[in-house]
Amino acid sequence: MVKFQTFDTETHPFSPGNKQPPMVCVSTGDGRVLHRRDPECRREVERLYAGAERGEFVLGGLNTAFDLVELCVTWPELLLRTFQLLDVDGRVTCVLVRQKLSDIATGHYIGSRKDGEEGGAALVNGVRFEYRMGDQARRFGCPYPVDKENPWRTRYNELDDVPVALWPEEARQYSSNDGLVTQWMIDYQERATDPRYLVDQWNQMRHAFAFQLIHAWGVRTDRPLVEAYAAQTLARIQRDERMLFECGIVRQNGDGSFSRNMAAIQAYASQVYASRGLKPPMTAGGTKPSKSGKVAPPKIKLDEDACEMLGDELLTVIQGLGSAQAKGGKPAELAEGLYHPIHTRWDTLKASGRSGSSNPAMQNRPTKPGDRECVVPRKGYVFGVNDYGGLELSTLAQSCLWLVGQSRLAQVINADGDAHSMIGCQLLHCTLEEMLKRKKDKTDLAAYNARQAGKIANFGLGGGLGWRVLIKQARVKYDQILDERGAKNLISLWKDTWPEMAKYFAYFENLCAKGSGTFVQFQSGRWRGDLPYTEACNTPFQGLGADCAKSALYSVVRECYIGNSALYGSRVVLFVHDEIVTEHPEEIAHEAVLEQQRIMEGVAKVWVPDVKLVAEPLLCKRWSKLAKPVFQNGRLVPWELTREIAHATPDARGNLGTYDWLGEAVAQSMGYAA
Repeated sequence: MVKFQTFDTETHPFSPGNKQPPMVCVSTGDGRVLHRRDPECRREVERLYAGAERGEFVLGGLNTAFDLVELCVTWPELLLRTFQLLDVDGRVTCVLVRQKLSDIATGHYIGSRKDGEEGGAALVNGVRFEYRMGDQARRFGCPYPVDKENPWRTRYNELDDVPVALWPEEARQYSSNDGLVTQWMIDYQERATDPRYLVDQWNQMRHAFAFQLIHAWGVRTDRPLVEAYAAQTLARIQRDERMLFECGIVRQNGDGSFSRNMAAIQAYASQVYASRGLKPPMTAGGTKPSKSGKVAPPKIKLDEDACEMLGDELLTVIQGLGSAQAKGGKPAELAEGLYHPIHTRWDTLKASGRSGSSNPAMQNRPTKPGDRECVVPRKGYVFGVNDYGGLELSTLAQSCLWLVGQSRLAQVINADGDAHSMIGCQLLHCTLEEMLKRKKDKTDLAAYNARQAGKIANFGLGGGLGWRVLIKQARVKYDQILDERGAKNLISLWKDTWPEMAKYFAYFENLCAKGSGTFVQFQSGRWRGDLPYTEACNTPFQGLGADCAKSALYSVVRECYIGNSALYGSRVVLFVHDEIVTEHPEEIAHEAVLEQQRIMEGVAKVWVPDVKLVAEPLLCKRWSKLAKPVFQNGRLVPWELTREIAHATPDARGNLGTYDWLGEAVAQSMGYAA
């Protein structure tokens, strides 16, 4: 059995702009509490590092990445040794990472699929357990108390100059118990967990450390754009409320605010469904009478999925009006970056293998111009952006090669073909050569829409989606409208274009023949259990893409902190599944972003050996989907969003003028507003 040595840290309280505050003490797996100022504390840390380096035991913690960064902030000489420990399997691990891997393998990570969300908690015997110390200790019956209501939890700054021997007993015991609980939990895991479920813990520990460093650094935003974005969002809300009021869908209250007229909304929804010959989805209705003695009848579902699926613009506006985004949540999230860095909370591991972010969510920012453009580098820096173009298309092709032994998609990608245009040309009934010419004409909306349809199919159908969900994805992700006939035709064309998918889907139909199945991830060996058919179809290529991209992230972060190339001194600020955004000193940004490309493409060859993946570089002075590589004298220079670019950018329906407000905000930011 593997031997573990664990540790935990207590720190000053978190504060805005400081998510890696000064450390006060270290607690060990045997319950000792050692003050940072006590020389014995540094000697104990040295013993832990040296033992792990020699392979005498595995070093672990509850949230090990945070605690390792605390040690490196306190004693910077440990940074190189920390990366060297992480580089080797079997040296450092994390209780929460291990538990997530175990839960993913047994189908408990998402709890019940009825929850309708991926990740964040396990549902075991009807009890929901978050991935934090107290919940997990209770889940497994840890004998040591975990008192997260202890007032000393956020008061250790008061003891920064006080020897542990003089601490109040409550303060000492809280820290001691953290060390004892961590050691007990990791030992329990080792006894109770199938070791096959934990083979990916070393990769995920590396990823967690990289994410913690990104979290600690944070990212900034631009005041003129944030303020303009907030004003534009408020104006849209007011416009939508006025439109719905005129339609009788909302009522105006005495204070001037608006509230929804649910009877009118239900009547309108019923008319829309009837006009399309569709049966509306209904809620279950109430089970108990209200105070008036009435039981609530079933109602037409008007959640986001139902409204997006139907594609009625008025219903979509009605649904969106109550969302956090419509209420101005997105601009408000970015306003934090005006005063101090935004420190999004990274989740290293979701059930799919992907990462996540929250508070605020930076991985799923709106792609339409206006939101991402608020994010800017620090003074003297520019953003270097490298993304794996078509990552999950390449990993789908690689998965087909491994699973069924062939892939036409792989052949097209490796020949630098355009997989989206191959679908689009069939929709337009033209040759591929003609399609490739037409897509260069920015005024050819038919070609644009046909290629977008190809993109919708290529990035959506590998997961075994049906036509209904494809309609939703087309609208939500690409602002494209598909009807039932169009969606079914697109699915048929896609299957004909990539014949390997028939065998691919047959593999997972067999795997899930009894309702669900278990898949062991290519390369990383991560187990994922209790998979229904569509999740099983998604797992190979989605998980492989996540493993590849997160491994590239770790390699890039490592080079930024301890390397000897042009990347040294740069800092990664964002990771968006297939895209790494890094702040580079402007004078060496060209060399740095090319080094980042070299690292990412080298990592890709390890994880996806038979299908090409390119991490095209660009430099920019603000984060944007509009950004493109710009060269001067053979060198990359930063792309800049200008008033002219914003004014000339059409919306998804080809209309100009939608982003004029953005152009004026950019002009103000650049100092030449009229």
